[in-house]
Amino acid sequence: MATTFKDTEDRTWSLDLTIGDIKRVKTMLDIDLLTISDGSFLIELSRDPWRLVDLLYVIAKPQADKLEVSDEDFGSAMGGAALHDASDAFLEGITNFFLCWQPNVGATLEKLHGKIRELESKATDMTKEKLEDQRIDTALEVGFSKVEAQMEEALENLSMDGDSSQSQQES
Repeated sequence: MATTFKDTEDRTWSLDLTIGDIKRVKTMLDIDLLTISDGSFLIELSRDPWRLVDLLYVIAKPQADKLEVSDEDFGSAMGGAALHDASDAFLEGITNFFLCWQPNVGATLEKLHGKIRELESKATDMTKEKLEDQRIDTALEVGFSKVEAQMEEALENLSMDGDSSQSQQES
C-alpha cells in the first residue's frame, strides 16, 4: 500500500511519517500518535472524517505550506475517494513508522489495518445483500403509498376549501 494520495485538485501528498510529524500532531491537535497501539483511536478516527482531515493536514503541513494550501483548501479538496485513499495512506504511514521503530506495535497495527479493511468489506457486502431483500421494497412501497394518500387528502382539502370560499364570495 502507498503512503501517498491525491486530492481532488490532483495534488499528491506524502504521509511517510517522521517523529517530527508526530510531534507536530501532538502540539497542534493534542493527539499523541505514539500511544495508538490499541487501535481504538484508529477506529474512532475512521468514524470522524473532520478529525481525520485535520490530522492529515497537520501531517502534510510542511508540504501544504510549500504549495500555499490552507487547511480550508486542503479540506475542500478531500472528496470521498481522496479521503478514502488518504485514510489508507495514513494507516500505512503510521504502520510503517511503528514497524521500523517498534516492530511489535507495528505488527499489531498492520493486523488492525487488515481487520478494519475486512470489516469495511463485510459491512458493504451485508448492506448490498440487505438492500436486495424484497421486504425493503415492500416497506418502501407501503411508505410511498401512505405519503401519496396523505398528499391526495391534502389536495382534496385544498379543493374543498377553495370551493367553499368561492361559494361564500358569490353570496
